[in-house]
Amino acid sequence: MQARISGHRVSMAVARRSSSDRPETAQRSQKRNLDGIFDQALLHHGFVDHVRDYQLVIHATADPTTATAPTTLRYLFRHCVQAHCATTVPVGTWPDSLDDRLITYETGVDLDGYVWGDNWRMLTSTMPCPRLA
Repeated sequence: MQARISGHRVSMAVARRSSSDRPETAQRSQKRNLDGIFDQALLHHGFVDHVRDYQLVIHATADPTTATAPTTLRYLFRHCVQAHCATTVPVGTWPDSLDDRLITYETGVDLDGYVWGDNWRMLTSTMPCPRLA
């Protein structure tokens, strides 16, 4: 699976649990579940403590006219055999973004460079479903 997150790119591979699983059915189900997370805030992503599973923690909001309350969602990818993360912050921006004051919004907001300290990233582009091995 590959997701574009403002400032970062995340991809992961998920292992199939048994030979009786139907990859195409699982992929359709995963795609349906993930379709609604774009234009939402990614709060955290990474392997969970036991390092077998990978998670995305998302703060989901809706159009205020729908009266749907904001909520925090956790997407858990069980049996995740690998996850690759790479930044999409432009190479030219990195030299100005290394100051430790940029990891806290309050101290970095008025500095030149990428402010890491807003503590969330917008999910903005198409996320292909995980390929089941």
